[in-house]
Amino acid sequence: MFTELAPLLADRTLLLTLSAAPGGTIRVNVIPKCRKENDAAEKALTTPLSVTGTAAELDRHFPAQLTSYVQSIIETDSTLNHIREAHKAAVKELEAENKKALDAKRKTNTSSKPVAKADDKAEVKDAEKKPAESRIPSPVVSLFDEPPEPIAAAADPKTAEQVTA
Repeated sequence: MFTELAPLLADRTLLLTLSAAPGGTIRVNVIPKCRKENDAAEKALTTPLSVTGTAAELDRHFPAQLTSYVQSIIETDSTLNHIREAHKAAVKELEAENKKALDAKRKTNTSSKPVAKADDKAEVKDAEKKPAESRIPSPVVSLFDEPPEPIAAAADPKTAEQVTA
């Protein structure tokens, strides 16, 4: 029994409980302890094994169940570690690509700006002094703006209906 638990014991603490169950059976619980309390992936590796059987049944079948249980926990831990490493590598690669793209964008922005001449600077200052309304006409029409041409009332009632409709 302890030979089967040795690989799991090398990496974490185990809690074993034995208790008498009804009908002359024995209940055995193997509970791995969590290495990191706040890690959800680590909590997945602490699923307990609980087996109930007679002493003869446990002698025959419990070592095979322990071997399977320990192997599944070790494989799951290995898979989770592989996923973490792959995730870190992907994040690192993405950050490097983003940094290259940002550096390239900065180079194009700084090299494409024309050098301002003294006359251009004076024009810019004059434009800044003018009110914003005079520089850029507002394309937005408000509901409260007056219509460009008032609608003339028609003398003929039929025409008035057409104008108002």
